[in-house]
Amino acid sequence: MEYVEVVRALGLTAIIISVGFLFHLKHYEKMARHMVGEPSGFIMGGVLPVLIGSFILNFPHESVHGWSVLTLVGWILLFIGIFRIWFVHVWIHLIKKNITFVPILFAVFGLIFGCLLCYAGYIAPMYH
Repeated sequence: MEYVEVVRALGLTAIIISVGFLFHLKHYEKMARHMVGEPSGFIMGGVLPVLIGSFILNFPHESVHGWSVLTLVGWILLFIGIFRIWFVHVWIHLIKKNITFVPILFAVFGLIFGCLLCYAGYIAPMYH
């Protein structure tokens, strides 16, 4: 499997999940309230961004033209994950204070991330 295929799969997955969030905001707000104090919230909020960011940063491929954009996304995800893991109390306080915006922000950033990945996976290779 090539990196372009992984980027395509992650891009489509991010778009599908984000669109689902947009159509069911109240449901995901309730889920966010439940996840704030649970270990699953820690994994989703901190560990996954570190894993995905590290994956993007450590496996660049010369044939992917959109990789510079993905490198930026990788660094952002890595730093977000590190912040959420190292400063758990600050992150939980911010989430609890702004819980109604969490699903909207997750959906918007997920769509942006998915579009960037789809660009790097589908469009950029056509110009190589």
